[in-house]
Formats: sequence, C-alpha cells, structure tokens
Amino acid sequence: MRAGHQRADAGPVSGDARAGAGRSRRSAAGPRDRRDDVDPRSALRRDAAGVCARAARAPADQAGPRAARHDVRNGCGPGRVRDAARATARGAGAAVSRATLTPLGDLRTHGGRPALFEGDRTCSYAELADLVEAAAASRGAERELIFLEARNEIASIVEYLACLGREDPVFLFAADQTGLSDLITRYAPDRVIAWTPLDHAVPERAERPLAPSLAVLLSTSGTTGSPKLVKLSGDALGANAQAIAQYLGLGPDDRAMTSLKYNYSFGMSVINSHLAVGAALILTDESVTNPGFWEQARRHEATNFSGVPYSFEMLARQGDGWAGLDTLRHVAQAGGRLEPALVRHFAALGAERGWRFFVMYGQTEAAPRMAWLPPERAATHADHIGRPIPGGAFDLVDGEGRTVAGEGEGELIFRGPSVMMGYATGRGDLALETRLDRLATGDIARRDADGFYRIVGRVARFVKPFGLRINLDEVQADARAMLADAVATGDDVGLIIVTESGDAAARAALHAQLCDRYKLPPHSVTVIALDAIPRLSSGKIDYRRILEDARGAPAAGRRSVVDIFTSPAFYRRAWAEGLAILGMGKPGWNSVAEIFAMFVGGYVAGGQGSFRALGGDSLSYIQVALALEDHLGHLPEGWEGMALGDLEQARFR
Repeated sequence: MRAGHQRADAGPVSGDARAGAGRSRRSAAGPRDRRDDVDPRSALRRDAAGVCARAARAPADQAGPRAARHDVRNGCGPGRVRDAARATARGAGAAVSRATLTPLGDLRTHGGRPALFEGDRTCSYAELADLVEAAAASRGAERELIFLEARNEIASIVEYLACLGREDPVFLFAADQTGLSDLITRYAPDRVIAWTPLDHAVPERAERPLAPSLAVLLSTSGTTGSPKLVKLSGDALGANAQAIAQYLGLGPDDRAMTSLKYNYSFGMSVINSHLAVGAALILTDESVTNPGFWEQARRHEATNFSGVPYSFEMLARQGDGWAGLDTLRHVAQAGGRLEPALVRHFAALGAERGWRFFVMYGQTEAAPRMAWLPPERAATHADHIGRPIPGGAFDLVDGEGRTVAGEGEGELIFRGPSVMMGYATGRGDLALETRLDRLATGDIARRDADGFYRIVGRVARFVKPFGLRINLDEVQADARAMLADAVATGDDVGLIIVTESGDAAARAALHAQLCDRYKLPPHSVTVIALDAIPRLSSGKIDYRRILEDARGAPAAGRRSVVDIFTSPAFYRRAWAEGLAILGMGKPGWNSVAEIFAMFVGGYVAGGQGSFRALGGDSLSYIQVALALEDHLGHLPEGWEGMALGDLEQARFR
C-alpha cells in the first residue's frame, strides 16, 4: 500500500476566523470533534480525476480510485465525511490563499514553472499552490501540531508546505520511525498525517499553546525514537534556505534529485533551498547507486543531487559512469566527514566532467547548514569544512570558555539567524518562545590562517579506558590507514573497531597496531568483521548500535559476573570472610595473586604478570585497587603496570 492517510481530523476551516487572524499567530484550539481516518491508498495525487484524493477535502467522485475508508476512532461514516467536505468547500474562502505564503516565499510567484516531478507527473508552482490551499482548507481555524510522514511524494510535500503556510508546527517522521507511539503520547499532536498504517490512537486535543515562531520539529537521532526533538522557527528555515541557495548559486532553472528523506534535516534543506528560488524537485526514493535514480535524472534533466558520505563511498566503488550526466551542474556532500581522498576524487571528477563538488557542514540544530567549502579549494583543503555560510559566523572557545583568537583550536560555536529555538522532550516545551543566537556544536575545530575551519575531534568522542584519554576520531583515522572503511567507537571499557573489509590477518594486524599505539591490553581492543556497518536512516554511522552489539557478549579476557561468582577463588574468599564475621578468622587477602585471581582471572608463573598484561579492565580496576590498598596498606603509584611480584614486595615498604 503506497499511500494511506491517517489523521486526527478537525472541523471545517472558518474563513472569517482565518481572515480576522490574518498572518497573526493563533492560540491552540479548545476541545472539538475528533476523528482518525485511515485511507490505505494515495492522498492528494493530482491526476485526471482531480486535485485532491482525500475525502475530507473533496467529494468522493473527485477523489479518484481508492480503497474503502476505515474509521478507527469515533465511528464517522461516509455521511460525515461528505458533510465535512461540503463544509470545507463553504468555509475555506479567499483567506486560505495566505497558506501559499511560506517562510520560503510565495509559491504563486513562480506561476507555471515546474515545481515537482514524480514519475511521469509534473506539478507546476501554480498547481502546487492550489494543492497547498486545499490542504490548508481542510484543517481547523486554529494552529495545530501536525505529525507528518515525510515521503518524497507530491502528497507529502503539499502537506509540509501547508503546515508552513498555516504556521502549524510540524514534526517530520519517517515511515520506519522507531518509537512513534511514544512520541505521539508525549507530544499529543492535533493531527497525524501518514501513508503508512499506524496502530496508535491520537490523544484527544486539549488547550496546549504553541510558541508563535515554532515551525518544524526534527529528531536529532534519525529514526531511533528519541523523544528529544529540535525546535526550528520559520525564520530559521527561510534564512538557511536563502544562504544555501546563495553559495550554491541556485536559480529557477535548477532541478534537484531528492536523494534523501526530508525528515532528515539535510533532505529538508534541499527541498527548502530549491523551493525558495523557484527551482524544481525530482521526487524519488531510489538510491544514488540504483540505475533507476539516474534514469529519472536524465529524463527530468537534473542539475544537482546531494548525498551523505556513504553515498559517495558507494559511488566511488561502482565507477564513474553516472558522472557524465550532461545537465549536472553541482554535487553536494554533507551529513558527516567524507574521507579527504574521496573529496579530492569527486572534486577532480567534477572539474573533468563540468560540474562542481561542494563539501558542506551542518547540524539539525542550525536548520541545518553552517559551513561550505568552495569547490576550488577541495584539492588543497580536502579535510576542511570551509567557511561559514552567508549570514553566519564561527567562534572557537577553549576549555575555560575563553574565545580563541587567530589561528587556534577549540570548540566550534556557530552564530546566525538559523540557530534553533532549543530542544523539546514533550508537548509543554512547544509553548516556549525561546530564540537562541549561538550553537555549541560539540565539535573541536582548528582555524587556519586563511580563515578556513577543520574539524579535529568531538567533545563527546573521547573515552578513558584505564584512565587514558583517547580520541575516537584519532583512533578511526589510524584504523583507516590500514583498513579504509574501519569505524571506531568505544567506551571506558575499551575500543571497538568494525570493518567490512580485510581478512583475519589484516584485522589481527590492526588489532596489534592499535594496542601498541594506545598502550592498551589486547582484550580491551576488539576488531570485528561485519557484513554491513550499521547506519541510521540519514546514512550516518550508527555508533550506538555498534557499541551495543559489540558489548552484547563479554570480550575475550573480560570476566563476567557469572564467571566471578562461579570461580573457586570467590568461594575461598567468601569462606574467609564468613569465618571473620563469626570471629573465627581475620579478614584479609593472602596475596596479590589471590586478588588478581579473584577480580582479573589470570596469573603468570613467577609473579611477572601485571594488571594490564593480565587483561584487567575498567570494570575490575576499582575492585583491584581497593583490595590492593587493603592488602598492601597503600596503593603504589602506577600499580596497574607493576608485576605481581613487585606489588607483593611493596607490602613490606
């Protein structure tokens, strides 16, 4: 089923209410009649039958073929659906035309120019404006919180633009959004519009105000279902769209392939920046590695496409046949760091074939673009993010919060009109009219003499196994010097490296190299071969899943709780402690070897093994340290590297 429609429906739009309110902000509506309609077929598809395929928007005889409607909540039958359609037609009025005035500009300005291509269909800006007005007319007079399934289809784009025009805050979610039921419960949307069947009932509406400037809600975690959402204003969307259009040189003749879902901020920015200048979008769900993607690009004369690092890694593997598309003007990359060698490769390929390659940097919290690298600098600055977008600026701040002047290194702080309104974790947060002008990116960057910026690490990409502060980005760079696709993550227990390439010997060599480079015991570095490296819906690497999967079973050399409680040493120790409690023995450890056998699970003949050499980890570090202090009377400095025999001798010093 391609396009069902599930929503919590409103009453008809009041033309007088909309006209009286004008473009002023509207408070949330009070309780009213609610209905969830599920239409398992297409919605808002413009075909020979008419403009609108939603029964709440147009009479059934104009809707085109569709399956029977299923009403899952208040038992509204066909009669009520027709009544709603008639009321909508009467109440919409001329004021609905204001819905075409979005933060991206007035859709009607571009007249008959093509706006959207979907398969064999072409939708002009004038037709798009009509569809947006129809979508706006089907909603209530008050602002609503909308949950919208973001699909690369005309129907979904229309609903998105109707939200922007009506100033209805909209959360964009993917068809495979994890935890959607929890999000619906937390945020209590007034309407859910989806083409994928949903099982969750929409809560009854209550008086819940919405911040006047709030326009879009996005997840920072792809489809993982985190309740934390980014709040973006309409002004932020418009400012960022115009900045992107400016440095890319977009114009009305451009046509972009929608190679990304627009619930992802990068995909949303492609839509926003092109519609802001009257350019066209070629709607597709095909991957850039699929021949169907390039067939559509040729048919509709695409001028550009965008991708995440994974997209370009795949393109590099399959060859350069695609790069000869005659109409191609530019290619843009964002969504994570692309290896410098690939940046140079695609920049050179573009120069050879007549298109430009842009490297860009951003975060959802900045709507999302913050920096861009001029294509002519790609050869010399392939490891840089470039310079701030038009209207934006960067600061570097050191660990004490002081601004770093000139060339230097520090946390990257972005300033500009596209910074978010803050985060939300529930419906109550949507009422807060917070405007921020600075965004702490969490990235550690270096500013060069020429004013270009290079990311050198993440504030949060540091771990401390055995008390050693290790930069995971540095580990990943070292690993990729041996296995080009290696991905590094980890925690205070140790490092996890995953790769799709290399044989057992290559992985063993990498393991040995990293242990030596970072002075870690063998058991604390794990190198794993995977069929496919886990990725988020955005195409970014899913570091959290890699870590969770790798920690699912104890790594070699690490003792589990079961191991400890079933070991002979545990029972010897428990017996000794029991005797002490009964006054029949003195508590204490017999030797350092006993301590190590208890908590580390290893012993080297002759007392030559150390805590580190025996595979001690952060889980047993504190236990061993406390036991040694009890046994020795003090804790020698650097004890974790001392041999057992030397530690035993320390008892007599």
